[in-house]
Amino acid sequence: MPAVNPTNWVLSQEITLPPDFVHIICLVMIEEEVRKYLDKGGFLSDAIDEFEHRPQQIAMAEAVGRVFDSEHHLIVEAGTGTGKSLAYLIPAILWAVQHNKKVVVSTYSKALQEQLLYHDIPLIHEKLKIPFRYALCLGHENYLSLRRLKRASQAGLFAMVEEDEQMAAIFDWVGETQNGTKGDLPFEPLPSVWEDVGRQKDLCLGKNCETYSTCYYFKERKRWFSAHLLIVNHHLFFANVASNGAVLPRFDAVIFDEAQNIEESATSFLGLKISNSYLYYFLDRLYHSRTRKGLLSRIEHDYVLHLRNQVGVVRKAVETFFTRIVEEYGRKDRVLRLYKPIAIDNSIYFPMKELHESLKNFEGMVQSEEDRVEITSAANRCMEFNNAIPAFLNQHLDEYVYWLEITEKKRFNRVVLQGVPVNAAEELQ
Repeated sequence: MPAVNPTNWVLSQEITLPPDFVHIICLVMIEEEVRKYLDKGGFLSDAIDEFEHRPQQIAMAEAVGRVFDSEHHLIVEAGTGTGKSLAYLIPAILWAVQHNKKVVVSTYSKALQEQLLYHDIPLIHEKLKIPFRYALCLGHENYLSLRRLKRASQAGLFAMVEEDEQMAAIFDWVGETQNGTKGDLPFEPLPSVWEDVGRQKDLCLGKNCETYSTCYYFKERKRWFSAHLLIVNHHLFFANVASNGAVLPRFDAVIFDEAQNIEESATSFLGLKISNSYLYYFLDRLYHSRTRKGLLSRIEHDYVLHLRNQVGVVRKAVETFFTRIVEEYGRKDRVLRLYKPIAIDNSIYFPMKELHESLKNFEGMVQSEEDRVEITSAANRCMEFNNAIPAFLNQHLDEYVYWLEITEKKRFNRVVLQGVPVNAAEELQ
């Protein structure tokens, strides 16, 4: 459908109208456009055999269209059967196409996201003949890194047969997949496998990478920038907020579906979280003394032995620290709110600080750029741990609530330390 431009109409009449009057014309036209699709005898009724006329759907669509042109906010509570997805998609797409804008639609559940992608949007695109471009945006960690896949296959990182089998299956899948996303795999990869082959922002070589021209992630990002409509989940949307807009292309409007889950998603990016299981995982990725696997097992340098020993020292410090927490707060499964700072010595801080300094020193000794970015990433992670743990122990972040979770496991009790802001809205502003 051709775009209708009220500004051109005004100029062609060679008259000058007040801005408010032109704005009213825009609003009336949006409402008329929406009714062409959703009203009785409209385009939607011709495209769908089981079409049902819904006055509430039309009212919602008109309201959505008005806020796009007026740049106001709108909260809609729509009951089951309203047809809310089409009620916001159609005016959003019409507005984006007519004004060359970009609209983000954010959902909480994968089920709703799939409904939009595989039913509602194709319906609008194909049957209603509205020409527009759309794209699904996923977090960077969902994409396969071809460089890291090649590197992992050469390094012999895996200790389990199942891990090697999955690696072989991923190699075969590369010749079939169109988008290189984890969700496109015919199986659920083990976390240890995807950790070694998935894209990681701090390990990306960008345009210096030998696989940049065929990179799944950067090919998808090009589609994001040319799209009128971007489908994301709340998690990715707030990752974009937390990174000051570095994740998504600049957009002009956002629609939150399943908005009751916004606070939960936003809070996950505003707080702090440390667990002994993740610390052990981080150290294993550097060097595991029993399996002799990890980054420091494949770099040949005299300084590596020193780093391996330091990893062992940090591991013992982590074990000591979390054992003290379990002794203090109990071994059984529990979630415990904390009202005052924890009087437990931070045995991790100085060993982690020394490991960080040694890794920073090692950066200049490493010849391979691939190894160097991994060493840099590990050093940065050490600093993050040393900032987060004292922040939790001292509870010096104002207006935060703190708690710990203990889960009994066979090998060790899993302990999670967490703190989040009481008022997420203030943090987001």
